[in-house]
Amino acid sequence: FGQYAMSKLANILFTKELDKRYPKLFTAAVHPGLVRTDVVRNMPWYLYYPNIAFSFIMCTLQKTPAQGAWCTAFLAATPSSGLVSGNYWVNRAVQELWPCADHGAEQLWVDSAQYVGLAPALSK
Repeated sequence: FGQYAMSKLANILFTKELDKRYPKLFTAAVHPGLVRTDVVRNMPWYLYYPNIAFSFIMCTLQKTPAQGAWCTAFLAATPSSGLVSGNYWVNRAVQELWPCADHGAEQLWVDSAQYVGLAPALSK
């Protein structure tokens, strides 16, 4: 799950930097919650089989894919004038982040621009 945590952090940092660079856009990072998907299919056996064994318990805790998409749909349908841009959303509510959450956002932006072949002038 380390890769998921790192990708979620990158998503939050990128959203914050996008909001800083383009203040006229509404930006949001969304955590859908524990959604019932086939994500375990690529997990190592020692995570895959226990997940299968306890799936009857896990399915009571998990959201359906439609329920997982609810926060994203809510943000897409709500006029941005009533929302604060650049936040991290969980279950239709802004999730407070630690003050260090902005650390590395600019470097991630620069590195991302470089990886996709954007000139530095276009990434600012």
